[in-house]
Amino acid sequence: MAASYGKQITVQALIDRGLASGDTFQERKLRSGEGKIKVAFLSFSSGTTGMPKAVAIPHYAPIANVIQLAAHHRLNDPQWEDQRFGRDDICCAVLPLYHIYGLVFNTHFSFFSGIPIVLTVTKFNFLDFLKSIVRHRITHLMLVPPQVVLLCKHPAVKEYDFSHVRYLTSGAAPLSRELMERLIEIFPNASIGQSYGTTESSTVITTWSLDKKCDLSGSAGQLLPGITARVEKPDGTLADFDEPGELVAKTPSLALGYAGNSKATRETFVNGWLRTGDEVRMNRRGEIFVLDRLKEMLKVRGFQVAPAELEGCILDHPDVVDTCVVGVQDDYSGELPLAFVVLRHDAAKHVRNDPTAAHEIKQSIMKHVADNKVAYKKLAGGVEFIDVVPKNPSGKLLRRVLRDKAREMRSRPAAKL
Repeated sequence: MAASYGKQITVQALIDRGLASGDTFQERKLRSGEGKIKVAFLSFSSGTTGMPKAVAIPHYAPIANVIQLAAHHRLNDPQWEDQRFGRDDICCAVLPLYHIYGLVFNTHFSFFSGIPIVLTVTKFNFLDFLKSIVRHRITHLMLVPPQVVLLCKHPAVKEYDFSHVRYLTSGAAPLSRELMERLIEIFPNASIGQSYGTTESSTVITTWSLDKKCDLSGSAGQLLPGITARVEKPDGTLADFDEPGELVAKTPSLALGYAGNSKATRETFVNGWLRTGDEVRMNRRGEIFVLDRLKEMLKVRGFQVAPAELEGCILDHPDVVDTCVVGVQDDYSGELPLAFVVLRHDAAKHVRNDPTAAHEIKQSIMKHVADNKVAYKKLAGGVEFIDVVPKNPSGKLLRRVLRDKAREMRSRPAAKL
């Protein structure tokens, strides 16, 4: 047996001990084709608009998605000089590994690319995260919008040099152009763009093309190889280019359905196609622009309003560090946008010390939106200050929680929105 140091047995000693012992189990080998139908694991959907559902992922799905990503990025292609993923890179796994984004894209694809992964924190702390990027010379960041907002808004960011970072993507929800431009300032040498995927597709459906170093178009990129998609209008007909509709996709990485929920499975997985529930538009370049979850879209006087669009605008206000927009019922307009807002520390302190400041800041935020958006998108539902925007562990806004809060506020006799 290999040597041990003191009372501590070395890893090699454990390996030698294992190799010297007899077989204690029968290795399970899948039969031909079984990988496409046998469940490998259950991954829970985000639950942003309702309760999370257990998505049944077969063995074949994550393998297929990793290969799709490799083909898109031309991984190890000697004819492609500007490789986004290389063996000298280091990836930061700041996303929860039990979420499909962190598990397949952030982890499995990084390993497939030969990139080591740094597990920096057990519980996300932004300042520790910044220190880890520099300490470990992290080159690749796979993030969600709340983390991007912190990078763009937190005053501590300017104290760090991130010139070694060369790849950054954000998924889970759309980012505004203002946030993307700020990211380019913070990470001047990085390829930056957005990606899009779902738990039901075992992660990535789109990411930005290789001919763009940084994608400021606002799109989530183009379909990965092997994916077919269409954009459907509410009546089931195909939407034209740049016309909004639901994204319906077919991919080899498709899940089997929802465990124990046949009704939801029938509604979402239709004849081999995935009804994503996301409203998008597709341009003539094949780029997908994610507008919002269909269930989260507001309808104001017959016009559809994407909360994410308003949130991007609100985040550009100097007093705001985080926000979430929900709809409140209105007899005349049907729904009105209401913004829950987290203020910067100095602005929040000003509000606590001066009772009139709250009204002034709320009016300033509402004016900011009105000045930058068409009339029906203004915050006619008002602005409410909160301490923190509720999010699930993967960083998605729990809009349903604040929708319930807004409903409760309106039910109080003295409440005024």
